[in-house]
Amino acid sequence: MSEGAIGNKKKEQIILDCFPNAVKVEKASLADDKNGTDYWVDLLSGKRISIDIKARSKDYSTISPDMDDVALEIWSVIGQSVGWTRNPMKQTDYILWLWEDTGRWLLIPFPLLCSVFVANWQAWAKTYKTGIQKSDNTHNGSQWKSQCVFVPRTVVWNAIYESFGGNLPGRQVNTQVSLDDGIEKAKHRQYHNPKPDYGKYLEY
Repeated sequence: MSEGAIGNKKKEQIILDCFPNAVKVEKASLADDKNGTDYWVDLLSGKRISIDIKARSKDYSTISPDMDDVALEIWSVIGQSVGWTRNPMKQTDYILWLWEDTGRWLLIPFPLLCSVFVANWQAWAKTYKTGIQKSDNTHNGSQWKSQCVFVPRTVVWNAIYESFGGNLPGRQVNTQVSLDDGIEKAKHRQYHNPKPDYGKYLEY
């Protein structure tokens, strides 16, 4: 899980930067794209992983920090088909958000994102802004509506950390407060033993 800035880099180079053990990035076929894969990444180990890119032309966080969010799909077709974010059958390994005007990017493993969204989407839909989009089928003229919720980026990170960060069940952790507290304590900490014995912490 990571974040960064892309500047004028191409998508392929951004993906290579995200995975230091990557040897090749290849644009997916149209059939793969329909199943949730925009790019394939070949790793040194021989494994191949899939990336789904969510590009946004405008980075609204430059207008207000409160608009630093990601669009998570609740319904692909309202009342009929669940959105990609809560669909465990979606065939992708990572979601990569790109904000094209500022060059920011955000990479999250899809299984973790899907897990926390399934658990929280109803509460988030009541708390944060939602949007409905109409789409047209050019082949038969039919229409459908999809729905997403704009969840603050830090809220998504906190949910992932609370679920997968090694916390005790039921314990709520504010990651930013914990980080600030750790930095402050580190400023006043004195180290008397320059060679601690790490052997007792090893697990076999």
